[in-house]
Formats: sequence, C-alpha cells, structure tokens
Amino acid sequence: MESTKDYDWSLEEHLEELRQRLFICFVLFAIAFALSFFLTPPVLIRLEALAPKGTVFFQLKPGELLFVYLHVSFILSVILSSPFLLFQIGSFIWPGLKKQEKMIALILFSGAPFLFFGAMAFAYFIALKPILNFILGFGVDLSLVQPQYSLDYFVSLVLSIICIFGISFQLPVLLYIAALLGLTTSYQLSKFWKEAILSAFVLAAFLTPTPDPINMSILGLALSGLYGLSWILIRLSGK
Repeated sequence: MESTKDYDWSLEEHLEELRQRLFICFVLFAIAFALSFFLTPPVLIRLEALAPKGTVFFQLKPGELLFVYLHVSFILSVILSSPFLLFQIGSFIWPGLKKQEKMIALILFSGAPFLFFGAMAFAYFIALKPILNFILGFGVDLSLVQPQYSLDYFVSLVLSIICIFGISFQLPVLLYIAALLGLTTSYQLSKFWKEAILSAFVLAAFLTPTPDPINMSILGLALSGLYGLSWILIRLSGK
C-alpha cells in the first residue's frame, strides 16, 4: 500500500484524496454490481438447492423476483469488490500509521478477505443445511402447517446467515481498529477473556439454532481463537 501522501498535507488535500478514493470505490462497486447481476441466476439456483426436499417457492408480490435479483446482486457485488475497497481504505490510512502498526495492519487487511470468504464457505458447506432444515422443517412432521415459502423470505434468510458468519469472522479486524481508536487495549482483552469466550459460544448458539452441538462448538471455538489472535496482534502493536 504505497502512497505519496505527506504528513504536511493540508486538510483540503486530505479531503481531496478521500474524495478521489471514495469515487474509485463507487466505480469498483458499480462494476461489481453489473457483473453480479449476470451471476445471480446460478447463485439463486444454488441457494434454492439448500432448502429441504420438497420445498415450494412462490412469488407473493408483483416484482418480488426482481427485488430478489437486486438483493442477491448487491450482496455479490459487496463480496466481489470488498478486497479492492479494503485496499483503498488501507492505502488512505497507511501513511498515518507507525512502523509496527503498519506490519499489523498489513496482516489484518490482507487477511480480512480470507476470513470473510472462509466464513462464508463454512456457512454454505457446513452450517446452512442443518440450520435451514431445522428452521424450515420445524413442526412439518406434526402437520401443523403446509410449508409454502416466499422466495424473497428464503433468500433473505440464507443471505443473512451467510453475512452474519462472514462479519463475525472479522473480529480481529474490528478489534484492531478499535485499539487504534483507543477504544480497547490488549490488557482489557486479556482481562475479560472468560466473558469473551462465553459470549463467543452464546453467539455461536444463536447463529446455529440446531439441536446439533457440533456446528455450535466449531463456530464457538473459531470465534474464541479469533479473539485470541486479536489479542496477540494488538499486543504486538503495543496497544
């Protein structure tokens, strides 16, 4: 992340650079959105395949399918453009960091996309199927209801679960940014580690609402490990 920015730049020059980088981010996102719109049909087919066998989807409102297309395209565009957007953010703050902070920031900003994509892969291949079977199949065996789902509801549910997993795995990045802003320190993280681990498993139980404790344990341990990694990185940065 190289930049010609100088510490003696005026406020106007800093704002001008920020404006340019925001414009670049907008252009990158627009390109990703246009590409995502063409990728949406096969993605929708894969998402529908996650539903329990025999599930029937309906379009309950005029234009619902178009809204679903736009919703999926938006999420895909965020995913596709996120590495480039992170690069723009990192390039803007890079010159203001100290040498030790630069090393940690480079690790975090380089690792953030891998954490996000890894979390989404975990959600899609491991967690989503049992979660959806539990949520959509609850009470069906008792013949209490006839399951008929809006496509909009189902897609929103699946994307919400995937995004929650992806965001939760950004814990090291969020905590490091909080440390840079003076909102937390490595001492505070070490002081409340027990509460953090308990919170990780509570969050894991919320994200994986199934009777199967295996998925909950895997996610809880992953979040706990990410909390420990956050402490190490913040400690190394001297915060």
